[in-house]
Amino acid sequence: MSEELGLKAITVTVDDFQQSNWREAIKDTGQRGYIDYHRAFSKAARNAMENRDMSKSKVLWLLSAVCSMMFNPESINEPFKPLSVWADGSRSILPDDFTVHDLSFFEGILPAIDDYRLKARIADILWLLIMPRKVEYAICAIDSYRDFPLDINSLKWDGKNAWRRAIKLSQILNTGAVDRLINIQESLLACFNVAEISDGAHALWLSRVLELTMLDKDKADKVAGKLEAFANLCVKDNAWDCAREYYEAAIRWFKRIEAHSDMYRLYATQAETFVSEADERTTGNNPSNMAAGYFLEKAIHTYRKIPKKNRDLFKADDRINELHKMMNNANKLSMTEMSGIEMPGIDIGDEVEKVRQYMIGYKYPDVLLRFASIYSGINVDTISDTGKKVMSESVLRHLMPATFMTDDGRVVAKSVGGSTNADTAQAHWIEMIRCHGLVASFVVQAGIVPALLVINEEHRITEEMMLSLCRNSNMIPTGREELWAKGLFAGFDRDFIVSTHLLVPQVEHLVRAVMKNNDLKTTTLDSAGIETENGLSALLDNPDIEKAVAKNIVFEFKALLADPIGPNLRNQLAHGLLEADGAMSAYAIYLWWLCCRLIINSIAWRPREVTGEGKD
Repeated sequence: MSEELGLKAITVTVDDFQQSNWREAIKDTGQRGYIDYHRAFSKAARNAMENRDMSKSKVLWLLSAVCSMMFNPESINEPFKPLSVWADGSRSILPDDFTVHDLSFFEGILPAIDDYRLKARIADILWLLIMPRKVEYAICAIDSYRDFPLDINSLKWDGKNAWRRAIKLSQILNTGAVDRLINIQESLLACFNVAEISDGAHALWLSRVLELTMLDKDKADKVAGKLEAFANLCVKDNAWDCAREYYEAAIRWFKRIEAHSDMYRLYATQAETFVSEADERTTGNNPSNMAAGYFLEKAIHTYRKIPKKNRDLFKADDRINELHKMMNNANKLSMTEMSGIEMPGIDIGDEVEKVRQYMIGYKYPDVLLRFASIYSGINVDTISDTGKKVMSESVLRHLMPATFMTDDGRVVAKSVGGSTNADTAQAHWIEMIRCHGLVASFVVQAGIVPALLVINEEHRITEEMMLSLCRNSNMIPTGREELWAKGLFAGFDRDFIVSTHLLVPQVEHLVRAVMKNNDLKTTTLDSAGIETENGLSALLDNPDIEKAVAKNIVFEFKALLADPIGPNLRNQLAHGLLEADGAMSAYAIYLWWLCCRLIINSIAWRPREVTGEGKD
């Protein structure tokens, strides 16, 4: 980059271009088009600079810069993207970076260029930047782009986008390039008509470029027919992905000519390729019911593309119901295929003993104060930082898609994976939920359970004691004291099935009550004027929730109660999906302790008890 900056002050001429030996620089380039030209010109520019031939270096650097840009063919006015964008926001060159002198140089050398790739790019840049616009530059770019071969190797690299750009430019010129647009269409169609299935994706790629043109209905129907025929050949070879790509392309062409019945017919045919692949994945040497469940889900989604009013013709609804049962069965069977990863055990004996010593010998209610303080609770900022650290140490983990399933095989959440901001945010949230789960499990095993054992060894906790606590709490809404007391007592009695079923709905009610007390909206008004209370997930997603509830508690409730990636206790319980094991899980125990902690810490204890005076 510093070398390029040093060349900016140098002005070059057509004579410098003629003497730059530019053809020699690109004579041995590979098949990757502009990117190979860019590297070849860049290398030659560096060599010229080392030889102190600055004018030659500047010419070759300009040609390298011209060829470095990536096609952005969907845009009319910004058809090029930078090759590189760096973390600090800087980027490689774009057309607007060329100076007036650079453009004058390009205008001068354009007639002397006999390489169609280089001529097309420079003519296109001149069309974009020279004002008022000169139609001859657009015509030159169109004709040069049309010189790109239409064989599969060319289409794989720059050819496809070059022809697409030629079409876009012709459409911009409208009547000024009608003959060229017709010629482009005829060239593409002629090549498509002779393409064979053995040519790989040749016909498919040509059809995508042809979609930009305005073929008449008969020709479009023939294109769709050939694509469907190729898809059927792929089905015979069990080449499912290839078949679906051809079916999808044929569907787009049928849509163009409004052949809706053919569209829906191919949706059904395409859906059955997923069914066939699902069946294939359950047999053979390496069967996978998980894969089968995935493909059956895809089949259902594809059938649903058929409008409801047209489904009877293909018996689509009956087939969807049948496939749904097959998918559920495959997902359930897939649970038996999952194997755990054995990790070395962690000795928590020292931690358990510390907790026991922390709890032993204290009178009631001081022992409850110590029970509430065995752990300070989750800090969401710390969890967030931990999640980011995990992502930075395992990049592939958050780039790969993930599926989250319940014990009965239902898919409840998916992570698509990827590198966009949304993908990264989703991956970060997943890591935060995972970290919370690990911390909660450790706290239960090393802290809560050992402390509870000490309490039960040394004390008799009664429901009346819990009711007294709840009545003295400034947090529990009026009229809910007995429900909270029964839930807390059940936990001390180690009946976590009861504590979970009692406390989960009370937590939801508590959140709603606190929000209402802080003038936050907790309901939704529909178009008919009916107002309904929002569920816990919606309440916790309220952007103003932290005005009423501490952010650490909000995160704990989300992670434990309202996120399908976590234990999702609220929704599992509300829909009757929570089994006994779930209601007695480490997450349920942690939730019970968290409720105890919130109630205990909401009471105005006497100073003696707060400072821990109460040990026998």
